[in-house]
Amino acid sequence: MKCFVVGERGEGHNKIYQIYLNYEAAKKGWNDYRLQMLQKAQRNLEFCFQEQDEDIRACQSMYEEQIKNLSCEDSEKINNNPYETPYLREQELSGDVEVHLVLIGSYSGETIKGIHLTYEGAVKNWDEQRKILLADALHAKETYQQRWGRLDEGIEEKINSLSIENPKEAHNNCPYETVYIEKKQLKE
Repeated sequence: MKCFVVGERGEGHNKIYQIYLNYEAAKKGWNDYRLQMLQKAQRNLEFCFQEQDEDIRACQSMYEEQIKNLSCEDSEKINNNPYETPYLREQELSGDVEVHLVLIGSYSGETIKGIHLTYEGAVKNWDEQRKILLADALHAKETYQQRWGRLDEGIEEKINSLSIENPKEAHNNCPYETVYIEKKQLKE
């Protein structure tokens, strides 16, 4: 069975971001990841100017080079060496494979945020997704308090649910958005 791996490689490291079973979805995932890396390089370039770094020319040229390299929209031609380079590669899986899905669920359905071959990879993704949802909930709480001058019980319940830092202890029965891990068999 074929799968498509989206990740990044750099000096002494290789990080798998997502694994897809469909090339078009993988291509979109690769492009989304590339754009995240590009936006990060653009923010870092702005930060160089804000901080008035002593070595601003080196800082500026490093991030300008990354912005130029990460602007390449071809997954086969992109090269951001010696910095992190996003990649998309085809991989062959043999036999039945156990995968761990990271999902965001709510009363309106589920969204798969990652498919991982290891539980450890799923936990890392779970924690990243949990922190994003928690930051959104905290922002919503602050906005709600400023606008209405009181707390919203639903937002508080969501914050409490997302504050649990262990995926085995976290509960996914909250009626609001929550993140959880499910183990599935990927059949050949």
